Amino acid sequence: MDALRRSFRISRKERIRNVTIRQQTGLEEPIIKEIEQNQLIWYGHVQRMAEGRLPKIAFSGCQNKREHEEDRRKTGLKV
Repeated sequence: MDALRRSFRISRKERIRNVTIRQQTGLEEPIIKEIEQNQLIWYGHVQRMAEGRLPKIAFSGCQNKREHEEDRRKTGLKV
């Protein structure tokens, strides 16, 4: 909401509710929809990365907790 406020030059001191700002800007979709869309965009971006890139390794390596724990035991890392 801060970005919307700044782009429309609305100060927090004006005490205008977020719902009102969203209506004025024409963004009436819930914020959850935007978050989910951004997550899907990031997921697609990571999937297109080369296999050796750290974000892809981190994303694919931490999905299965059991595998993560087995890897920790093998390497002797303590969390």
